[in-house]
Amino acid sequence: MRTVYISREKLEEMIQEAYLGVVEKQIREGLLRGAEEGRMNALNEVRYINPGRSESYHGKVRKGYDYYKTRKEDPIKNGDKIRVFHGCGLKTALDWCINGTSGREWHPRTYSYEAGMNPLGIFVTIDFETAKNFGHDNECMCIIEFTVDASDLETPVWNNSNSYFGQGSNPISFNSKEDRDLQKQKYRDDAINEPDIYYDRNTTISRDYIRNSDKPEMADRLMNMGEYQALFMGNLDPNQIKRIWINPRDEESGHINTTKSYIPLTRAEFLKRYRNTEFTDNYGRNPAPLEKTKLYRPNEDFAGWEDFFDRMDVEQEYRDELMNDIMRLDNYKEYASNEMFPKQIVQAFGKEYFDKNYNRFGQ
Repeated sequence: MRTVYISREKLEEMIQEAYLGVVEKQIREGLLRGAEEGRMNALNEVRYINPGRSESYHGKVRKGYDYYKTRKEDPIKNGDKIRVFHGCGLKTALDWCINGTSGREWHPRTYSYEAGMNPLGIFVTIDFETAKNFGHDNECMCIIEFTVDASDLETPVWNNSNSYFGQGSNPISFNSKEDRDLQKQKYRDDAINEPDIYYDRNTTISRDYIRNSDKPEMADRLMNMGEYQALFMGNLDPNQIKRIWINPRDEESGHINTTKSYIPLTRAEFLKRYRNTEFTDNYGRNPAPLEKTKLYRPNEDFAGWEDFFDRMDVEQEYRDELMNDIMRLDNYKEYASNEMFPKQIVQAFGKEYFDKNYNRFGQ
């Protein structure tokens, strides 16, 4: 028998990787277990929904197990607290951990055609594995885990299609809010009329968990279409982030190993590790760490213009003139809006202004 010697550092790395693999496996099994039992978590009332994979997360068929035959789900009701995941790159993860985010802001899309179909909303998934397919990054791939209220989830809508478009297709953007609403209504009608599945002569699989959801079309995409995704339209303050799962670049190879187990970090641990990472600006200049970029948190209320000027540190003698310009001129409204999240923009200028300038499809 040949004796193999390894360094203490390599041994510690192997132990750590094995431990992290167990942690990731535990959260996956927890998702499966909670969903199969068809119940809320008794401790925190957060709902973990099994995406419905009939195979294990490692791609091996689970012998003697048929998920579709045994699946028991409750309808999704507004007010349900649902755990979701969002795959992204390091810069986005840091931005959310520092500033928070809102689903009613514009977010960069993997596919450019989404700007003409789903310009607002953050794509989130109930499936950890699906989240791994997004947010490719040369430095560190990240998955942000957080809880949403089901009322803040909407279905993505694609023009003349029941699903997202693949490569080689030629998607055509919606022309108006009315066109998009018609397609969304079609999704809803189809979901409400979702037929039961006659599995065999002894088994019928009910789709009541889709039909009886408050938003059947959203529940259909989230639990039934193989996409496992919805659009998060709410606000996410930094302290609402539960975990950031990271897959950092391998120092030896210099590349991301997509099969490697993700490392779970708290927000504080993540910021301690990556807060000083430098990024260039939009013009490729001035590399610097990310900082707080707005005067408010996403969920914070707009407390009036005097409070706004206090936060901006505007001298008292200029406030009346600036206030007059903001109320009169659109470019000054835009200037003020750049310091706000959508919640404050609506409170300061009204929903009509927000929809006209930031929400052309009325999402």
